[in-house]
Amino acid sequence: MIPQHDTDRTVADTTRARLEDAALELFTRHGYEAVTASQIAAAAGVTERTFFCHFATKLESLLGDSDDRAEHFTVLLRAQPPELGPLQALLAAIAAEEADNPTSPDDLLRRRIILTTPSLADDVRAFESSFERTIAEWLGERTGRSPADYEVAVVAAALVACRRVVVNTWDASGGTESLVDLAGRALDAIDVRL
Repeated sequence: MIPQHDTDRTVADTTRARLEDAALELFTRHGYEAVTASQIAAAAGVTERTFFCHFATKLESLLGDSDDRAEHFTVLLRAQPPELGPLQALLAAIAAEEADNPTSPDDLLRRRIILTTPSLADDVRAFESSFERTIAEWLGERTGRSPADYEVAVVAAALVACRRVVVNTWDASGGTESLVDLAGRALDAIDVRL
């Protein structure tokens, strides 16, 4: 017999997935701004209250499990062996993340919705700033320097810019190019002194 809390989790996970699928479909069809949480809930066959039990905002329904994926990536990054240089460790973490959570057509749709919705620009900048801080903290730990060290901060910013170019190139290819190969090419293209 399945314990009740496991059954509850399965139902909640299924409901959340239905809401994410409905949101992505509606955002793709009508545009992010034109869709309401109530419409997403109706399309998923649940109440608006149920929507807000799973997501604080409709943006969260678009982003799916991006917070979990970001946290998982940070764990992978910190798990890289110390004998790897920073760029090799970063690339190994990217490859591990892609192996654990391969990019999907839905990831491509999410990205396109985000890039074509001007009201989400601040959210994109906030994500990139947070990611840059994470990279600077990791580089600081890895090199024994402060995350605020000038060179650490410059490299962290450059790596976030590389990520943007990699993802934009992947998007332009329709998701056909390998993110790991693109990341490897981007990291090869920059010269880092750490």
